[in-house]
Amino acid sequence: WPERKRLFFCGFLQRWCSANSRPSWVDYINTNNPVINTLINSKIAYAKSENIITAIDITKDIKPMTGNDLCSIIGNVIDNAIEAELHEEESLRQLHIQAYWDDEEMVFHVSNYINETVLDRNSGLATTKEDKNSHGLGTNIVKSLAKRNYGTCDYYETENEFHCEIRW
Repeated sequence: WPERKRLFFCGFLQRWCSANSRPSWVDYINTNNPVINTLINSKIAYAKSENIITAIDITKDIKPMTGNDLCSIIGNVIDNAIEAELHEEESLRQLHIQAYWDDEEMVFHVSNYINETVLDRNSGLATTKEDKNSHGLGTNIVKSLAKRNYGTCDYYETENEFHCEIRW
């Protein structure tokens, strides 16, 4: 069943791209996973359209996860980082996306600029949106999906950067 979902999603993306001729984004990354390519390339294009300086360093060989878990993790983590940057002064907006091998472990790391600590005032990373029932589940879902794939998820800060690091 998960393979059927993946094939359906790939087919959907191909049909969408064909129906909309050439997507408005360029290929910022090109890995061994076309679904991940499309997902990350579209997120980068959106970030750039919002004047967020982006730096990308992604290995070509991406380690898979169960079903659509990797897409869920990547989409959620990048969306959260972009959303955080939209609250920052435009001239300070920065996003850094990395995927690399650390010995036998795959690491997916996203960092973004923060003008003040997030974890000191919101250590559980609860949503700040008004609709608490529909939002705020993402960080727990990311942790759960990483764990399901025998991995870890860490959130931390360094100076003016917020980091999310997934290892599996």
